[in-house]
Amino acid sequence: MAGFLNSLLGDNPQKKLLKEIENTEFKKQSLTTPLQNEINGAKCKVDEVLKQVGLDVYESHLKGEVLETEALQTHYDTINSLNTLISEKGAKITEFCNRYDEEIDILKTSLASMAQPVTPAATPVPATPVAPVEGAAFCTNCGTAYKPETDSFCTGCGNKLGDA
Repeated sequence: MAGFLNSLLGDNPQKKLLKEIENTEFKKQSLTTPLQNEINGAKCKVDEVLKQVGLDVYESHLKGEVLETEALQTHYDTINSLNTLISEKGAKITEFCNRYDEEIDILKTSLASMAQPVTPAATPVPATPVAPVEGAAFCTNCGTAYKPETDSFCTGCGNKLGDA
């Protein structure tokens, strides 16, 4: 009954690992998506400021005026602060991705190791057959001598013997 309940409740280690991989991917996305949105917003603002710089330079040129360096410096400062923000958020995304990708790789390795077939234990080295003894028989698997009246299993390889 417990086995039946465990199967209903998903007591399958492979399913649990798959779910954990899915949850880890979701955590990574939920942390990196808002940061990427901030980066995209900052890049849009940089574009807007650069357009404004271009308009200011163009208009001052049309008017034959000298552009105030204070106005340009304000634009440059804004761009620099936005680029700093973009760099910091990008580093945070890289940090999150590296951390969660490492966790995912560990989980996937565990899952892959569960899927590999289990190799059987090495076959024991057959015992050296003993010189013929009256009433003795020999294991058909490894050649070890045994007494048919008392031995059910071979002492050399564990094979079930004769009619025993």
